[in-house]
Amino acid sequence: MKECLANWKDYRPGDFVGVEGSGFLTVASYAIFKPPTYLFHFLTIRARLEEEDDYEIIEMRTDGCKIGRLSWYLDHAFVVFRLNDPEVDALGKRAAKYASRFGRAPYDYRLFFKLPFACLKCWLKQLLYEHWLRRIDPAELDISWDTIFVCTELPKAIWLQVSKNAIGPKDVGIPAAYKKSYLAKRIRIVGWNIPKESRVKFLP
Repeated sequence: MKECLANWKDYRPGDFVGVEGSGFLTVASYAIFKPPTYLFHFLTIRARLEEEDDYEIIEMRTDGCKIGRLSWYLDHAFVVFRLNDPEVDALGKRAAKYASRFGRAPYDYRLFFKLPFACLKCWLKQLLYEHWLRRIDPAELDISWDTIFVCTELPKAIWLQVSKNAIGPKDVGIPAAYKKSYLAKRIRIVGWNIPKESRVKFLP
C-alpha cells in the first residue's frame, strides 16, 4: 500500500493526520457540520522510525491515549496536515516531544452527551434568528474543553503546548474545524493515502 502514499519520508513531528471514518457518526458529522468532511479520526505524528520506514503516532482512542504506528492505517484513507507557520519544524519537534504528558488522559465520553445538546441549542438559535436550519459552524458550538479529550481535540492540545493553534481560536475541536482551518490556509496538506473506494479523494 505504500505506493499510494505521497511524501512518505517527509512527514515531520507535529504533523497530524485525519483518517476517513465510516458508519453513522461519520455520516452524521458530515451532514450536521460545516465545512463538511468525511475525515473523522485524528492523530499526531511524534517521530520518524528510520529503520522501519514508518512513523510513531500518538492518538486518543476509546480506551485512552495510545502510542502507535502510522502504517497501521495504510488500509484507510487519510490526509496529513502541517501548520502553515515558519516555526513549524522547531516547534513541531518540541510539541511532539512533550505530547507524552497526555499519555494518561482518558477518553471524553461526556462529549456524546454534550455535543447533541450543543447542536440543539444552535438549531434553536437558527430557527429563532434565521428562521431556517443549516449546517453548524465549529465556532457556534457552546462546549467547554478540559484535560480529557476525544481524538479530534488531541492535535489541538499538542500544538497549544507551544502556543500554536491548529484550528481557529473560537472553534471546537471537531473534524469540521480542521477542514475550516485548511480552507483558511492555517494548515496545509503534505501527504495522503487514498484507496480507490475512498470518499476523501485527496482533499478533506
